[in-house]
Amino acid sequence: MNKKQGGRGKLVGLVFLLGWLTGIVVEDGDLSSVDANRRLQMAKSWHSSQPEVLENDRTWFGVKGPDGVVRAWYGPGQAMAMFPSEVLSSWLVRTLGLKGALAEKIQHALVVYSVFPVIAGLGCVAVLLMLNAVGFSERASLFGSAGLLYGSTFFQYTQVNQENSLLLLFFATSLWTGLRIGQGGGSGYGIALGLSTGFAALIRLTTLAETAAVFLLILILAWKQADGFQKAKASIASALGVFSLFLTLERAYHYQRFGDWTSTYFKFFKEQWPQLDPPGDFWKGIWGFMFSPSDSVWLFDPLAALGVGFLIFGLLRKKIPVWSPLSLTALASLGVLAVYVVFYAPIFFWNGASAWGSRYTTTPMQILSALTAAWIWQNWPAFAKPTRIVAGVFGVFAVVIQALSLLFWHNLEEIQLGARPEPWGVLVQRGINVAAKITGNWQAWGLDLPGVSERLQAWNFAPFLSQKYLSPMVSFLFFTGWGVLLAGLVGLNYFIWKRYLLSEDKSRG
Repeated sequence: MNKKQGGRGKLVGLVFLLGWLTGIVVEDGDLSSVDANRRLQMAKSWHSSQPEVLENDRTWFGVKGPDGVVRAWYGPGQAMAMFPSEVLSSWLVRTLGLKGALAEKIQHALVVYSVFPVIAGLGCVAVLLMLNAVGFSERASLFGSAGLLYGSTFFQYTQVNQENSLLLLFFATSLWTGLRIGQGGGSGYGIALGLSTGFAALIRLTTLAETAAVFLLILILAWKQADGFQKAKASIASALGVFSLFLTLERAYHYQRFGDWTSTYFKFFKEQWPQLDPPGDFWKGIWGFMFSPSDSVWLFDPLAALGVGFLIFGLLRKKIPVWSPLSLTALASLGVLAVYVVFYAPIFFWNGASAWGSRYTTTPMQILSALTAAWIWQNWPAFAKPTRIVAGVFGVFAVVIQALSLLFWHNLEEIQLGARPEPWGVLVQRGINVAAKITGNWQAWGLDLPGVSERLQAWNFAPFLSQKYLSPMVSFLFFTGWGVLLAGLVGLNYFIWKRYLLSEDKSRG
């Protein structure tokens, strides 16, 4: 291994550690969402006698197949990611003789701490490699990875254990490998591309939009190079071969459950749960995605909005070549975003029924945010003072928004604004909630509405949420250990900033 490869390996390890340790610190120690609980139950059903959908969950969940069995309306991808940990944690709980609610909480904690921080770390690494393949320097790529982690909605999904962080991992990997193939990379990149796009399809079939965008990116890059298609031919073939295997598996899984090769679960959902799928309004969905104070994609990922502005300005002023990997990757992400917005807009629950922005569009927005952060770092010395001010304001705003996203459970504002609608939306309401919590004015400000449970009012980190279940001594030890990890995370960020970002660089002012 040469010196450059060794340095790259250290940087990859450091970025993984950053994402992983952040995931550990911000975890709430629980599965965080109904969706994650249901996917864990899917994994449990694969190796036990338990049903895929529990009896007490069938009031509002599950679709019945031709054989009369009620099954989950999800793809198997995230359940597959949790499956090994679920098997091991189930065995451990049984071996220790734990039962009831305590056993369930311990098993959930084992699953979330062993799975989701790892996904967060791998997602940061995938974005680092993608940014480097786009053409950014190592420092800019590192800053872009940090921008993803702390300045995009990816931060929320290091804590909220839904499928979004896993989808980001696979899209970033697809873009990285696609860029390398388009630049002449070998068949190994093709296999990795097939694995990432194929596994993404097992999570959500709508990721076919991402797959199409990546293959189009490859074709354009190959077209712009001499002998590009000849060099990329073997890699594209291997990618398509692996992807086809996964797509066949997805269709076979669907057929085994619902006896149909060409539909999706949505068909059965609409037939069996018409009360949960009332007619939607396409233009209301479009407006909501773009401008809603509670769901606008730009409001919750402001770095992406800034990046689109930079891209338009750069293309118009010919500062960014149209056919460059940077512009093509950004345009591919925008294309995927457009497909998702148009696809989900006519659905009644177009925002994914989540309080913290739209859950269905996070992946392309997070990629755009990472690209923007890397672009800012790489071009900062050339920015005029007004541009630096604008970029700085957007950057601070993005980090503050994501920090706010962690402080309470994401359902809090959904319940509050549902019971008492306010024009200012989720972000201002979250600020009000944080201020009320700090000043002790929760009841005085009328925030203790019906449905706002004790859990929703607690700081959304594992030591705070576990206090009522633990003895004072154990709780003290838990807080102490968490504090040590938090201090370690702060120290790691300081080390990265001093050692990797600012070393030998005097132009950052």
